[in-house]
Amino acid sequence: MRGRGRALARALVALVVVVPVVAALLPASSASAGATYALRESSSPTRGAARALQGATLTGGAYVFVGPTTHVRSVAFYVDDTHRTKAPRRIDTSAPFDLVGGTSTAARPLWTSALREGTHHLTALVTTTRGRHLVLQSVFLVRNRPKPPTAVTATAGAGRVTLTWRSAGGTTAGFEIYRGPSSPVARSHPLDTQVLGSRVRSYVDTTALPGRTYRYVVVAVSAHGLRSASSATVTGGALSTAAPPVPSDVRATPGSGLITVSWGSGGGSTQGFDVYRSTSSDVELSRALNATRLPATARSFLDIDVAPGRTYYYVVAAVGADGARSAPSGVASASLLSEAVQLSTDTPVLYTARYTTATSSVIVTDTGDAQLHVSAVSVTGGSAFTVSPAGAFVLDPGGSRTVTVSFLPTANGPQRATLHVLSDDPDTPDATLGLGGLAINDPVGGEPSLQWIMDAYGLSAVDGDPSPSTYPLDASAIPPSNGVLVTGFTVHDDSAPVTVTALGAFVDPSTAGDPTKDPAWGWEAAGDAPGAATASYTVRRAFIGTTYSLAPGGPFSLWTRVEGITLRTDRDSAADPDYIAFPVAGSPNTYVLADDTVGGPTDDWNDLPLLLTNVDLVAVD
Repeated sequence: MRGRGRALARALVALVVVVPVVAALLPASSASAGATYALRESSSPTRGAARALQGATLTGGAYVFVGPTTHVRSVAFYVDDTHRTKAPRRIDTSAPFDLVGGTSTAARPLWTSALREGTHHLTALVTTTRGRHLVLQSVFLVRNRPKPPTAVTATAGAGRVTLTWRSAGGTTAGFEIYRGPSSPVARSHPLDTQVLGSRVRSYVDTTALPGRTYRYVVVAVSAHGLRSASSATVTGGALSTAAPPVPSDVRATPGSGLITVSWGSGGGSTQGFDVYRSTSSDVELSRALNATRLPATARSFLDIDVAPGRTYYYVVAAVGADGARSAPSGVASASLLSEAVQLSTDTPVLYTARYTTATSSVIVTDTGDAQLHVSAVSVTGGSAFTVSPAGAFVLDPGGSRTVTVSFLPTANGPQRATLHVLSDDPDTPDATLGLGGLAINDPVGGEPSLQWIMDAYGLSAVDGDPSPSTYPLDASAIPPSNGVLVTGFTVHDDSAPVTVTALGAFVDPSTAGDPTKDPAWGWEAAGDAPGAATASYTVRRAFIGTTYSLAPGGPFSLWTRVEGITLRTDRDSAADPDYIAFPVAGSPNTYVLADDTVGGPTDDWNDLPLLLTNVDLVAVD
């Protein structure tokens, strides 16, 4: 390896274009034709009875366009991007010029439900047939109707009907209840003159008369008075008998493969019980767990249709004469006890010489809340691997046991194996962990090739090395045909982290003990100089396998330090390459990033290789 200095000078030229917004810049022929362009909106797909978008309040579907179309070549629309820093929402190159598109006779609507409540900006860049540009901007207001409530129920009681429902969220700020003798229920006068609060989930109709049947709907109301469509219609009627008391002291107790729901009776007119369950604390009283009503003497119910890892919520209702039902009890919750196996190791790849044993520790942990019974531990796929102990053992919740994996190779090259842990974990009865091993003649003074490093990790990446048994890359050109020279990266999926794994540090052992020459890597926002290292290693000639999660928040670059020389992806170039990215087949947006301080086709490119996930490459021009 050799060091070198670099200097990179950059010149940034800012070109500021001021785009006028007045139609006076049109050619005289356009102005004389009366072409004054504006953003318009209509409630009709024919664009009829249109009005100015500026200051308008939009609800539901709105048809937005630029008019007139005289002397217009194209219109680019930008939503909430007044400075046009992002790609346009749409570019229309033929009249009529619609925000969402359409035909000459029928525009497509902009659905306001796709926009948040409140103020929005629409910018249109109009290009005329003379090549002039005009910027039109309008501010408009979005008011969305709430979605109708769901899971509406009507429960008969003595001289009353109790309604329950669930909110569909969104812009819901309250509710109204409507009643009628038949369907559809007219929405002329709500049962309560005041809008019910947004947190209300039940209503008692005390004006219902025994012997009559009523239809009910629930309507959501927004903070601005917009009303949803009606909920599904439910039927209910009041009873002449009194409802029984509410069950007391309801509890849910987890057991082996079941949850026991228990309660106390309030006596009175109770003739039976129904048990209701949900996976949220908002328990719907529409379908009881028990197929037949439980007798008045019942004080418990066994729920056997439960799955590990979930929390269940229960309420109990008492049932009296004529089906009169009590209000639901308080909510009780429980999670099924379960065992859960987890495997981990700090040494995913073992590195040694032929006929020399290397070992690693694998920790088996019970992360559940019940005992884990391990029946066997074994290794498959690699004859050079063995594991001890291989027999059965039991782990208490939170407990762990260390098993030792040994690698004794008889030939040079990478090998892969799989560790199996068989247990009574219902979700993972055969837990597996991939392991790697690599043998070379001299693990102290020698180095593996980049291809053998990737193979030892089980990565489906190919660097084009014609002879991976020797450490030089021996490429015919840099980059090889399946490699990419990179200057930086962008995050592929903003909802997930970028991960970086150091696969190894294969540098000169003579630099050990000098912290300024320890292998290290870090990341910076695009354009920034390297700062503190994300990770630094004192090891030499070794695999590492440590993974870090990053949240760059935008374009970023990586840097590596090898034997005191710092390389930067943002300074990579075809003339003086330092980094090559190799895609990992079968793993989208995943790359092995190889670095080299010399960067020639006969150099090793294995100093501090990194595995990156969830990235897109910014390639060298």
